Amino acid sequence: GGLVDEIAAQALSLKNHRNLIVHGLRGGNSLPEKGEGHIICVIGGFENPSGKTVHYTISQLKDFTKGTDACRRGYISLRNFNHRIA
Repeated sequence: GGLVDEIAAQALSLKNHRNLIVHGLRGGNSLPEKGEGHIICVIGGFENPSGKTVHYTISQLKDFTKGTDACRRGYISLRNFNHRIA
């Protein structure tokens, strides 16, 4: 049904973010004068870099963590899925 598809789509999206972070992490910044702390990832990782980067803020990483836990709980019981990533 709809909720099962929603959980699956969120899990797949989170998998893509996870792979980008794990295989393309290049650096980060936590200087307050430069805005919210963030990490920088290279699209394509280091094996096939595209030259483009993605920045993930601390808030986004926290959102991903909550979304991952919601998927885990949703797989146990659909009623437990309570967080959709932004």
